[in-house]
Amino acid sequence: MSKFLYVNAHRIPYRAYIFSNPVETLVLENPEKIPEFFTSLENRIKKGFYLCGFLSYELGYFLEPALIPYYKKDEFGFPLALFHIYSNEEKIKLFPEKIDLDEFKFLNLSLNISKEEYLSAINKIKKYIAQGDTYQINFTFKVKFDFKGNPEALFKALLFSQRCEYAFFLEYKNIKILSLSPERFLQKRDSVIRSSPMKGTLKRSPLLNEDQRAKKELKEDLKTQAENVMIVDLIRNDLGRICENGSVRVRELFKVKTYPTLHQLISTVEGVLKIESIFEVFKALFPCGSVTGAPKIRSMQIISELEKEPRRVYTGAVGFFTPEGNFLFNVGIRTLVLWKRGEDDYSGEAGIGSGVVWDSRAVAEYDECILKARFFTSPVPYFALIETFYCEKRENNLRIPLLKYHYERLKESAEFFRFKKPGCLFSLKSFRTYISEKLKHLLEGKFKVKILLFPEGRLEISVHDFEEWKKDLKILLVKRDFKADVFCFHKTTLRSHFDRWLSFAKEKGFDEVVFYDEEGKILEGTISSFFIKFREKNTYFTPPLSSGILNGVLRKFLIEKREAEERKMKLEDLEKAEEIYIGNAVRGLGKVKDWSKIV
Repeated sequence: MSKFLYVNAHRIPYRAYIFSNPVETLVLENPEKIPEFFTSLENRIKKGFYLCGFLSYELGYFLEPALIPYYKKDEFGFPLALFHIYSNEEKIKLFPEKIDLDEFKFLNLSLNISKEEYLSAINKIKKYIAQGDTYQINFTFKVKFDFKGNPEALFKALLFSQRCEYAFFLEYKNIKILSLSPERFLQKRDSVIRSSPMKGTLKRSPLLNEDQRAKKELKEDLKTQAENVMIVDLIRNDLGRICENGSVRVRELFKVKTYPTLHQLISTVEGVLKIESIFEVFKALFPCGSVTGAPKIRSMQIISELEKEPRRVYTGAVGFFTPEGNFLFNVGIRTLVLWKRGEDDYSGEAGIGSGVVWDSRAVAEYDECILKARFFTSPVPYFALIETFYCEKRENNLRIPLLKYHYERLKESAEFFRFKKPGCLFSLKSFRTYISEKLKHLLEGKFKVKILLFPEGRLEISVHDFEEWKKDLKILLVKRDFKADVFCFHKTTLRSHFDRWLSFAKEKGFDEVVFYDEEGKILEGTISSFFIKFREKNTYFTPPLSSGILNGVLRKFLIEKREAEERKMKLEDLEKAEEIYIGNAVRGLGKVKDWSKIV
């Protein structure tokens, strides 16, 4: 079928373009035919076709005479470029799908480089920097693996996990390419051409207010700015070769874009083209300077010397041309190539790497690269946000004591994860109206109400019987056996570890589990926050959010009312406590009579 998909998944719903049933496919394998190949592309565009495909990184070695001797022949015969030719497109809106990640298996993962070889290569790069050959090298290597599953379903799952603007899926014979890139290499609209190099990365903070501060820190970091400007200058020079004099400008410098796990520092350079030739455009600019280093030619020579095999489509470009002569291409990072061996059975590879400068720490760079592979081995599954609150109906009056706090938490989490916000979340008043309308059918009594907010902005509300805490509660203290990731700070449906431990505790006759960490610091329960009262203080103490816990609504309310305060507490503090409580917004505070510990 040779399908080609382009998806901008940064906002929900995603914008998608589907191309099906190509009339032909143009494949470039012989480097001597590069000019002829680009002429063929231009002829198809003039005839009104869409051209969708990729340029391999190695094509760049034939676009500059000084680089031709450094080309490494691909023993697998991977194309230098490939484009399907389509007569039309289909524009659609896509929504995230709930896909079972257990349907995908990555097996036999290995690297094409040892850690010792990597560290040696970094040392060589630093020598080149010291000699003045280069300022920065983007050094990469490959992760090899076997894959079991459906590649298109994996692509859709990775869309939700990555939420990137420049995602492409391509089929050709036994090859599937899944490119989940956040970086725009080139975009042409009429005579204006733009490039948006990405240099500068910072891991997101788990709470919205801290995350905003992290964005500001990234934008103002001088070292990061210097690396970004280095690539911006390189691309300005490249654009200057093909654009009108005086038209090249930096449209946007140091813009921070936010993705599910990272902030990226991005700048945009643009100019007005003075040429029409596609070949001349790519000859001047390909590959993108953000994936080579600076200066580009010497950096690519060093890359050829140190990297063990061709990069192929990784750090090349994937994209399409329109019949109007416009085009859009990504920088081919976060990209998988799969070779089909049988039904849902593939061998595969993914490139990973980083920019190496003089003060880079080799071991830290290696560890960072290994973590980058998690973009496909450990994608974020589809999930919903949860709010559960107490509701009371008396004499036709609806009472929800802490609705303001539930609204604030739900809204902040929706903004953090960039869910589509339904209209009722734009103000507390509209949220209260929505809840009142949904619960107007209730008879008199006390209830537990549960709201689910899905990524596409859909809300589900359900009503359950209210259960009070039992008297003389028994809790089981357990060492937390799962990583304190960003989802520990937000109330979501990704809570299987909590459900597992609560079920275990109840089977043993306990009412709740309370976790502690490897240092013995007390954290939180599976459905509750934890509180201690000491004899010398008439206040509740609760673990700090920095421990990696949820900011429970009851917890937040008590802190704001100055009835509780944060304090680090260890297991030995239980013996000193006058009173121990667990609590949540539905049941309030419940007094603990007895506790036991699992080591």
